[in-house]
Amino acid sequence: MIAYMVKQNQNFFEYIPAGAFIACCAVVWFFATMLVYRISLLDVHETSRLLFYRLLAKVIGLALVENIEYIIYRAKLSFHETDRLEINTQEIKKFLIFIEDRQFYSHNGINYRSIARGILSLIKIKPRSGGSTIVQQVIRTLFISDLQKTYRRKFIELSLAPWLTNTFSKDTILNIYISAVRFERGCFGIVEAMEYFWCKVEKNPNNAQAFFLIERVSNVRSRLLVPKILETAKSAKNKGLMDESDLHDLIFLYEEAVSNNKIIASSDQLKVLRDSLRG
Repeated sequence: MIAYMVKQNQNFFEYIPAGAFIACCAVVWFFATMLVYRISLLDVHETSRLLFYRLLAKVIGLALVENIEYIIYRAKLSFHETDRLEINTQEIKKFLIFIEDRQFYSHNGINYRSIARGILSLIKIKPRSGGSTIVQQVIRTLFISDLQKTYRRKFIELSLAPWLTNTFSKDTILNIYISAVRFERGCFGIVEAMEYFWCKVEKNPNNAQAFFLIERVSNVRSRLLVPKILETAKSAKNKGLMDESDLHDLIFLYEEAVSNNKIIASSDQLKVLRDSLRG
């Protein structure tokens, strides 16, 4: 076909050597064929968008997990285990959305307001605040191996967020989150978190227990973040998600976790937490 084009367009090749044109066409044809072949081999949850950003992650030096399909399978398996244990996750999901991503059901994995707040916090106009959505946190936990390269990691999180929301329903993403995301150092998913803090699995966690678990998400230093806890708990009470008895139960959970060396806190920090939640 290329030879026929050369023969029919002799005048054109007075300016461009026919050999160079044929070579360029051959290269384009080769890469197009390879692309079509690779797309035909896509796994169930792979898309061309995912392939592109996996390649881009390599270019910018950010390590992603090798077998994304297998990681997704393991994450779903973790939820099936949660379901098999008959754990009621409704309260946990309620506080997950309230604490981590209140616009979860209204965006495509990217919250542009949170991004704007994050940018303003970088230039010291607003207090520092997290801008990662639940979708981005799932991507970070499951697919990104190197969490130290903050800006590159954030770029890939934002790039893959629409892929994840197009691949899974929001409810499935919530299920994957609570069953596979890191809740504490070495604890992934609510089953491991419950066993770590309480040495048992709570099949019907109450408001205080659900709040406690979600507050511990990704707290790798195991610290008692008193200002954050107070602000979030009081906001939950004002929104009608918790009442006085829930706050008293929450105090007990933190006291017990500190007593058992699961959370690092001073007696003064515990006193501030206790007095403020009781007040």
